[in-house]
Amino acid sequence: MQLDTALEAIRTEARACEYALPEVDGGTFDPEHLDVELSSQATLTYVSNAASCDAATGGWYYDVDPDTVTPTRIILCPTSCAAVRAPGGPSVQLRTGCPSDAGAASN
Repeated sequence: MQLDTALEAIRTEARACEYALPEVDGGTFDPEHLDVELSSQATLTYVSNAASCDAATGGWYYDVDPDTVTPTRIILCPTSCAAVRAPGGPSVQLRTGCPSDAGAASN
């Protein structure tokens, strides 16, 4: 029983809250065309930076301002990260191609 508990704690802690940007087939990454979705069918809200994270709703942001520098990673806000790291928490999926929540928030 203790081994199962320890293994679950390791799996939970190992769930990432920072992700490399996905590869874009035949094109250049456009920061305005990325959605961050949870396997629970929720789409996380884009916020401009860590200071803009909402304690209740969470969200995500780029590692740099995409209006000035090409980002390399996305980072989950603490609330979203906690949800992903919770036992049995949702997985994260990065989707590119269509105008997204990030595009609307960065304009």
